[in-house]
Amino acid sequence: MKNFNFKTKFIILLLLVSLIPTIFVGIFSYEISKSTIYERIEIDLATQAENLMGQIDRFFYERHNDTQFIISDSTLINNNASTAQKTATLKEYLINLGLYNNIHLLNLEGDIIASTDYSETYPNVSKEDWFINTKKIFYNTSDIQFSPYTGEPTIIFSTV
Repeated sequence: MKNFNFKTKFIILLLLVSLIPTIFVGIFSYEISKSTIYERIEIDLATQAENLMGQIDRFFYERHNDTQFIISDSTLINNNASTAQKTATLKEYLINLGLYNNIHLLNLEGDIIASTDYSETYPNVSKEDWFINTKKIFYNTSDIQFSPYTGEPTIIFSTV
């Protein structure tokens, strides 16, 4: 530094004095920004999760209402109505609701009374977990499982 004149030494000192705080401010700003962004992402994800949970709850509540509506139909609860009449009523619900692949009406013993897609392979479902669980509680929604009728992923909505 002896070879440099005062002006050069002063400029180098000024640069060092201004550069060191700038580096610290940059690092500090980066850390604050990073934590703020992470907090914002966390809040946004929590909001999205709450919205999705609300949509799922609403979906299952609407399916519960569908089952309540179907089981209150006078044709379906009439013991004197024929299987053909009950099947026709279920097919009307299948078309009108537009959400289901099949609707099956069972008695408390697990026998299929009427169905939009009756299968001789499964005339009785009394041994199925979802049926046993439904008999224990008033309303049941199964986890996604493969339908014994179609082999497709299915959620079973049932009520006693």
